[in-house]
Amino acid sequence: MPLPVIFHLPVIWAERARFRARLQEDLKNEPYLLRDIGINVCDAQAEAARFFWEPVLLKND
Repeated sequence: MPLPVIFHLPVIWAERARFRARLQEDLKNEPYLLRDIGINVCDAQAEAARFFWEPVLLKND
């Protein structure tokens, strides 16, 4: 793995962690908003449970 990519990993991981934290909040407080933008609640729950080093698999349909 090239050196610049290795140094960029913490930034990517932090973005994923923030995304998943926001997703969990949306699931708890406003799940209807996810449905409005075409995201299945079950898929969102599975994505929110993933670890920060795992890539984002959630896609809106």
